[in-house]
Amino acid sequence: ENSELKMGVTALPPGGVAKLTATAAAVAKACKQPLEARQPYVGSSAFAHKGGLHVAALAKMPSSYNHVVPGTVGNAARSVVSELSGRGNVLSAAVAAGREVSKDTAGIVLAQIKELESKGFVLEDAGASVDILFQRAAAGYRAPFNVLEFNVSASNNAFGGVVTAEGMEDAKDLDFVDDDFAPDDEDEDAAWRATSLRRESGYKRGTVSVNQVVVKVELLEYDDDDDATADSKPSAAKAIRSSRRRTKLCVAEGNGPVNALANALQLALNERFPQLKRIHLVDYQVDLLSSEGTSAAVTRVTMDFVDRGGGGTWRTVGAHASIIEASFRALVDGMEYGIAQCGADGCVVGEVGVEAREGAPETTAR
Repeated sequence: ENSELKMGVTALPPGGVAKLTATAAAVAKACKQPLEARQPYVGSSAFAHKGGLHVAALAKMPSSYNHVVPGTVGNAARSVVSELSGRGNVLSAAVAAGREVSKDTAGIVLAQIKELESKGFVLEDAGASVDILFQRAAAGYRAPFNVLEFNVSASNNAFGGVVTAEGMEDAKDLDFVDDDFAPDDEDEDAAWRATSLRRESGYKRGTVSVNQVVVKVELLEYDDDDDATADSKPSAAKAIRSSRRRTKLCVAEGNGPVNALANALQLALNERFPQLKRIHLVDYQVDLLSSEGTSAAVTRVTMDFVDRGGGGTWRTVGAHASIIEASFRALVDGMEYGIAQCGADGCVVGEVGVEAREGAPETTAR
């Protein structure tokens, strides 16, 4: 790329440079490896900008902070929302999401972003979490549901728990690991010693992990004329109070506590929001942020969702000292985003964009 674009050396056939990003993505897919976001020229973050001054300057003169025009290599510049963002970044993100917000609302969302990122959230690539902030800050916001409480239980079932002497039958029913130690049926003393040993240490009869979640949600319904009661001033954004509320209690199991939590939430919400049946959690990443120690570390969880019907994808993030709480926050954001963006005909994700000048940044949601 440097040879072609900056030194004038012809290294590729005509039009080859413009296909670099698409080619890199195709190679990564063929190798079943993700394309590194920070890969020079072809990565999704190769021409990303998050500083407020940078984005403002790029909007006026795209070449001011880009060493080459991104479109030359088939890529595109984009602005990301973070604690370094200015109000312009936030407004750009709102437009990219198809929302019209005032400067006051953008200021409110920006303050929330800075507060969340100070707690460990990283919203640069979690476009859905940012969009949810806009949605909740908008005048006339209608919350689709509230999670009143949830309980996560990780245990062993009756076929896998630790069985002590009180729950064991005769020692001859034990599956001894050491054949030399197995007591003879006629050796009562050996049987007693075996039972005594198991009484002290417990006898594990094949562990089977069980992860169960009990969740109580409040499903909210609104009258069609509720919009008329909403304050039209974005600076005084207030959520509309629901007309009817219905509480639902659901229990679900899963392959791990996070999967069980996702199953329980979908079980509680699918009847009211059938579009969630097409939405699946496809990637789950965990990062420890604190250096205090692994057990006391703040945990950041990133989740990727996909609409199996239309192929749209989005990402949310959560952070908390409890990995379950961090996962819960990312999961709720992902589902609320799916409810807002998806309908019977599919999900509208990433289809609303901004007509930008060549080389100017676009705010993209993943």
